[in-house]
Amino acid sequence: MYLDLSSNYLEGELPASLSSLTQLRIFNVSSNFLIGMIPSSFNHFKYLFHLSLDSNNFKGPIPVELKNLKGLKQLTLSNNSFNGSIPPTLGQLENLECLSFGLNHIEGPIPIELGHLIHLEVLDLSNNKISGVIPYGIGQLSRLSTLDISNNNFEGPIPFVILNHCRVVQLSNNSLCGGIPSQIGNLFSLDLSYNNLSENIPKGLHSVPYLNMSYNYFVVDHNYCGFPKDSLIDIIKATEDFGMRYCIGTGAYGSVYKAKLPSGKSVALKKLHRTESENPLFYKCFKNEVKILSEIRHRNIIRLYGYCLHNKCMFLIYEYMEKGSLFYNLVIDEEVQELNWNKRVNIIKGTAFALTHMHHHCSPPIVHRDVTSSNVLLSSNLEACLLDFGTAKLLNPDSSNQTLLVGTCGYVAPELAYSINVTTKCDVYSFRVVTLETIMGEYPKELLSNMSKPSAPKIMLKDILDSRIPLPFLRKDIRDIVLVLTLALACLHPNSKLRPSMQDIAKELLFSNSPLLWHFDGISIHQLVNQEIYVIAKN
Repeated sequence: MYLDLSSNYLEGELPASLSSLTQLRIFNVSSNFLIGMIPSSFNHFKYLFHLSLDSNNFKGPIPVELKNLKGLKQLTLSNNSFNGSIPPTLGQLENLECLSFGLNHIEGPIPIELGHLIHLEVLDLSNNKISGVIPYGIGQLSRLSTLDISNNNFEGPIPFVILNHCRVVQLSNNSLCGGIPSQIGNLFSLDLSYNNLSENIPKGLHSVPYLNMSYNYFVVDHNYCGFPKDSLIDIIKATEDFGMRYCIGTGAYGSVYKAKLPSGKSVALKKLHRTESENPLFYKCFKNEVKILSEIRHRNIIRLYGYCLHNKCMFLIYEYMEKGSLFYNLVIDEEVQELNWNKRVNIIKGTAFALTHMHHHCSPPIVHRDVTSSNVLLSSNLEACLLDFGTAKLLNPDSSNQTLLVGTCGYVAPELAYSINVTTKCDVYSFRVVTLETIMGEYPKELLSNMSKPSAPKIMLKDILDSRIPLPFLRKDIRDIVLVLTLALACLHPNSKLRPSMQDIAKELLFSNSPLLWHFDGISIHQLVNQEIYVIAKN
């Protein structure tokens, strides 16, 4: 017997009468509005091998009675409000292949008994409050392909063989220490960012396609650097002396070229035009971008490989982003089809994380001052990277931070029309415009105009979404869209002090589990404006 009720509008608690379905093999109620606790009667499902309760509003501890489901192969409880600790008795589910508890409120350590799950292929415990060390037995699970325990409170070393079996390992945002195990297998993706790791970087990591080791304490071996030491002659030869056929865009003070170097690596070159190089203002912007990008490291901020500030040839060398700008991908109908709702939300998140890093993790804080859809680039997997730091400003806490008006019309914060004091809240306002543009598929001119009227017409959420792709169907997509639009509308406040900070926004994007209060078809923009789910003045 199979029962799949996923992605509906089911509400209330699971009925006790389900216990009569003793022959049930698959039970899936994911992406609904269900509440309450997991009924203890579930232990009657002795033939059950697939149990999915993810993306609901279930709460309470994970029942120890689940140990009786001996045939269970998949157990997914992610994106709920489960609390307490992981029952050690789950280690008795010897046939389990997938265990997913991400995005809950689970505490305590990982039970060592989970090391007995010899058939386990996927383990997701991300975005909880789990602490302690990673059990050595987890690294011994030879079939484990995906391990995600990011955004927890783990400490201690990485188990020696954990990188040998897995294809995808996500350990970011913990307190892990020590070195990276030297035994590297067929890893495809490894994220170790935001830990306390140190020592040397193993040579085997050269071959990992997706690798993030930022914000640790590694001893850097310069022979490990991926950027080849090509000469100026090679750069000029690769672009045929900056020929127009290699030009892929033009910015405020230079043109951007794509170059394929002798090593086979493609890079982007931003070259300052000769006439602009003689202008002190443009030259200052160029040097400003070099200074900031040389000192900043973040996965959502464009990476600067090198630069040349020779008086006859000035250019910056960036990583090449295959998909181009967000603006381009929203304008071209053929490209927009690839931007589904989940990818659009992830682009918004990446932009928010970049600005959060600049505002709250750099000293002194950095204000970008020109956050636009043209200054958000997309990688081949549509991950966002912020660029164009020529007008960025370092905030001095001991000065008034007065400045000339810069930025792009339509994205600049309104207070800069009558004030020359720049703050991080100027970027917050621009971020809100980019967020609305990403969800709507176009610059939100009409929406902003209507909302500024004293008696604004009633605008429904579904009517402003990009009509070139289907309306969101999955509950997760709907909830994510409601969240990002609510945050964007909070950034609309004309009083900059009452706008949320980028750190507040990033926290909501990472950890918010707010339930949907209305059915999708009935949600209006007015309701979102008045829904205070953001964390203004709560810290």
